[in-house]
Amino acid sequence: LTSDQGLEMIRLSMEKATELKTPVTICIRDRHDNLVAHIRMKNAILGSVDLACQKARSSALFPAPSGAFAAFPGIELSNGIISNLQGGLPLITSDGVHVGSIGVSGAAAAEIDVEIAQVAADKIDSLLTESCYLEKWTATGEVPTKLAMAPPAPLYMSYNNKNVLPNDLITSEDMLEKPTLTWDTESGALYTIFIIDFGIERLEGLQWVHWLVTNVKDGASVDQGDEVKDYVPPFYFKIKEDFSGLDLTKGTRGHDILALVYKQKTGQVDMVDERQVGCNEGLGDGSRIDDHVAIAEKYNLELVAGNFFFSTYTDATNDLLCYFTKCTGEPFPIPAEGINDGAECQ
Repeated sequence: LTSDQGLEMIRLSMEKATELKTPVTICIRDRHDNLVAHIRMKNAILGSVDLACQKARSSALFPAPSGAFAAFPGIELSNGIISNLQGGLPLITSDGVHVGSIGVSGAAAAEIDVEIAQVAADKIDSLLTESCYLEKWTATGEVPTKLAMAPPAPLYMSYNNKNVLPNDLITSEDMLEKPTLTWDTESGALYTIFIIDFGIERLEGLQWVHWLVTNVKDGASVDQGDEVKDYVPPFYFKIKEDFSGLDLTKGTRGHDILALVYKQKTGQVDMVDERQVGCNEGLGDGSRIDDHVAIAEKYNLELVAGNFFFSTYTDATNDLLCYFTKCTGEPFPIPAEGINDGAECQ
């Protein structure tokens, strides 16, 4: 457990304690019984300070609720001093991994200590997953190279029923259909979704927009939003240095693709100036080249969630190059025999 995760669990528990009008002390320990975070709320009884950590110690050393140890008289005298009172809970992930514990003390009834601790214990999966998502942004250099800061929260994605984790390599075959998206939403809020190619060097920091949808309520209602730029599957190609054709090497890591969700701070927006849809010259004339930061500033958007992955060359790329050639009226990106010169590409 990290200090950030411990402090977030304390924040969640304090919110519940405040709701119940019950000041308590909260203690977080890792699976090795090291102290991660410890706080006494204003007016919590002094005796709760040590007791909260004793309860947490019980559930760190033995992955069970501290109250369960009442059935084993004398165990509270083992391992230094632990507690057999209710209020300590193990932090166990959905796949059964014991990562630490939380102890809460100070409520007039032990059941309330447990209720306050349970709020944090129930969030352990999402806290660990979120940490994994956010750390990947800096570990891979996407932050600060492509984004100044990591998105505040993860955007959970799946393509072709396959989950997409940060830094994954995704084939165009899997991206032919729109992705499924999930993120933490606020009631009544509207969102804008970007999927952008950030790896085209000649664009000098600008991005090619594969999808732009506004006025979205949540991941389940993306189709009800306003599709400003309709979905084009991400793909990757590389032109040979002598411009004699395309490098058809499969499986190499291509461009970084960012999927970003922005909250529309002033409600519904109209991005008519950014619109490009359909199979036409707009796919190749620059209408899809933009900057998500500039659009966010123009329409008062706030970044709230994100994910990123990499494209690669596969056979499905050839079909997309053919499609672009048909739509733009020119061989895309250059004449390539057997790829964009067929009748179906005209």
